[in-house]
Amino acid sequence: MPYTKLLLCLACSQKPGGFCVAGKEIIPGQGVGSWVRPVSTGPKSAITLEQRKYPDGFYAVKLDLIRIEFDGKDNSCFQAENHFVGSTRWRLEKKYAVDVLDRIVDAPDGLWLKGCEPTKHGLNDRVHGGD
Repeated sequence: MPYTKLLLCLACSQKPGGFCVAGKEIIPGQGVGSWVRPVSTGPKSAITLEQRKYPDGFYAVKLDLIRIEFDGKDNSCFQAENHFVGSTRWRLEKKYAVDVLDRIVDAPDGLWLKGCEPTKHGLNDRVHGGD
């Protein structure tokens, strides 16, 4: 069943086959939610330029608040933030200034999992199979 999210776009970069778009969900009346990455069912899960296009012909960019319809969650165990985009055009709700970033920054206790042995190639480059 389709569902809609408001996404504050924080990343919009080129990747093979299109674009990688990601941001934080904005939940009306509650504030900032978790990370969301719209993905397609196409090659490399890339978002196409056409999918990023608003009805007025402009394209989604960083700091846009975008209303996106999704068809479902990607059940990949390693990227829980992925959601499959629907066929409805994205809608620009608002453009934010860069100072909004101060209010939505993440402050985790740590970035790396504890107890994972490094490989010979570097530190923090391996996670447990069950993680």
